Amino acid sequence: MKEIIDKSRILDYLAQYDLESIFSDEVKNDLSLYSFLKGEALCTKGDELQSLYMIVKGKVKIFRTSPEGNTHIVRFKTPLAIIGDIEFVNGMSVINPVESVTEGELIAVRFDVLRTMQSKQVEFLQFF
Repeated sequence: MKEIIDKSRILDYLAQYDLESIFSDEVKNDLSLYSFLKGEALCTKGDELQSLYMIVKGKVKIFRTSPEGNTHIVRFKTPLAIIGDIEFVNGMSVINPVESVTEGELIAVRFDVLRTMQSKQVEFLQFF
């Protein structure tokens, strides 16, 4: 993934998906925007994620590989989709890999920022 340094674009996405109220201005400054290419791995099995990803453009697939080597698609996700919520809540590593099906963009929120938010931001808790 490649970081896009463009705070106005992040704010545009927050407005587009009606997310402005769940993030304080302080947290909005901590959000990062990334682009991804078709076929790019966003996370692989066993990864220790440091951020929650909000897919705001494009399509991704979540899949698993059987012991025989067969790939089984668990689901496709399109905007607004969340990746890493299970890992955040349960404090675990990635179980199912996520790969992009198309080019796209995502907003990343670091887990440490989320931990601070969850105790202060009621709108954030209602979002989940």
